[in-house]
Amino acid sequence: MAEYTILEKDYEYIPTWNDNDKAEEPIKFILKYLTDTERSRGANYSVSVAGELNANPDMDYMIKHGVVEIQTFIVNGREIKTANDFLKLGGFLGLYAEVAMEIFSANQRQDSKNLQ
Repeated sequence: MAEYTILEKDYEYIPTWNDNDKAEEPIKFILKYLTDTERSRGANYSVSVAGELNANPDMDYMIKHGVVEIQTFIVNGREIKTANDFLKLGGFLGLYAEVAMEIFSANQRQDSKNLQ
């Protein structure tokens, strides 16, 4: 019988958006690996005529299900700590897209990295 160990469930991500990664106190996202069910619901997949697999991730879904916590993100004096708080904001499309695509990408490569 094969036995597997999950090495990590959550990880810290510091976005590069707006030079955030160079800031003294950067915005940090604690992200989690999605379950198989969440992964399958988080993107629409299609096969092209040439046989290539295309993925169209649902970015709101990725944020809602992949963000565990947000640290050191203050907007107009209010600390943004949750995915729902983040999704209610306007004007942060670049940050939103970067974090959503990080979650999507990390979950595409999870098996080979995360299991041994």
